[in-house]
Amino acid sequence: MALIRPVMELITQNAEDKLTDLEAAQLKSADSLEQVKSLVQSVDVEVEIGTLAVTLLLTLQSSRIFADRGIPEQVFLDTMKNIRIANEEYAKEHEGKPGMTRYGFVRRNLWGDVLRHGRLEYEIEPFGHDEYEAHGFTVKPDDPVVKIHIPSDGPMLPDDVEKSFCQAYRYYRMGDITPFICGSWLNYPGNRKFCKPDANIIRFMECFHLLHWEDRPRSNDLRRIFGKDADYENLAALPEETSLQKRLKAHLLNGGTMGWGYGIFLHDGSKRL
Repeated sequence: MALIRPVMELITQNAEDKLTDLEAAQLKSADSLEQVKSLVQSVDVEVEIGTLAVTLLLTLQSSRIFADRGIPEQVFLDTMKNIRIANEEYAKEHEGKPGMTRYGFVRRNLWGDVLRHGRLEYEIEPFGHDEYEAHGFTVKPDDPVVKIHIPSDGPMLPDDVEKSFCQAYRYYRMGDITPFICGSWLNYPGNRKFCKPDANIIRFMECFHLLHWEDRPRSNDLRRIFGKDADYENLAALPEETSLQKRLKAHLLNGGTMGWGYGIFLHDGSKRL
């Protein structure tokens, strides 16, 4: 924070009126990254560290947006954790240097489109599959469902995951039963080939009724797991800093593949059905 504070002060001192314009543009624009870059360049700092500084400044605006919408303060604080995650990911790949490149998603946290409830993040989106029926409840194509996002800041402990589902149910409640969906590499059944049966990844996947899955031999999630330099052309060079990396690397070297799955579950407020 000591390194980023002077940049924040520089932006507010030299471009305070532009920051106001930026806020207004972001609320209306689907692609506001260019406004961020323009503001950063106007004070002659590196784009990545300037983007982090602008993002931190915009949390003041975010706090007002969240308060006006009646979003609990703890949800605001938890949601803003994604800024720290983005900075830590950048610093890890740039010798500890502060900055961020994931503004495109973080901006959705800033404006309350994606909210964090405990371990997981959520938003509302249309159901993207054929009609699903279970427990006397039907989800039709394009019906609103609660979509789950998975922040990369710690293990997916089952108790934390279930607690988060309950918190999200209370916030997004659509009736006695609320449908949740998740599309992720974590929901790929092929993960059983390299994960232990009781691994957190498998236990998360088992929360869902899988509606669709597919092999993705060139999945972009390789870089999410192994870092920005991960390359399918040089699998032997992939790092082995975590048990997941070790197991997945061995799986890929043995001819295995990664993939993606889309699943659903229904929740009644106390448990998954």
